[in-house]
Amino acid sequence: AGSSAGNVALWNLGTGKTISSSGHKGEVLAIAFSPNSRILVTGGKDNTAFVFAPADKQELLRIPNEDWVTDIAFSPDGAWFVTVSNDKRIRVWDLKSGEERLRMLQDSFINEVQVSANGQWIATTCSDKTVRVWNASTGAEMFRIPLNSTVSVLGFDKNSKYPLVLFLHGA
Repeated sequence: AGSSAGNVALWNLGTGKTISSSGHKGEVLAIAFSPNSRILVTGGKDNTAFVFAPADKQELLRIPNEDWVTDIAFSPDGAWFVTVSNDKRIRVWDLKSGEERLRMLQDSFINEVQVSANGQWIATTCSDKTVRVWNASTGAEMFRIPLNSTVSVLGFDKNSKYPLVLFLHGA
């Protein structure tokens, strides 16, 4: 759970014990676990993504962004992750080094990001009422889908055969 004070708390459901972290200097807006659940990435209003190893209670990386980090998604193999922020940028980060692999730009605030099960595609929703699908290797925009309203849920099917599944407000 992320708090408005910048704290992140994890509960072990077997023992009831809590692991806490207080790395953010503002509200936590996004939390994502790696596919193997060994790494946690959080993002928030302090324009930072923190990479944390809960088992070791160790901060691994502190990655600055240029605005609020509003969502995070991992690649299926856990080698990289994506952050989106209010600066209209989609960034792909290498998990081990913290180096930025790719940077894409959208026309307005980005609400959500998802990575396909095969790791080939990144999908984003935006306040400009579009869904965009990006090539995860090159950063090229592959599709732009205009919508009549904003997206409330974004996803891919597990075979990555269908680019996305969405449910719209007011549709």
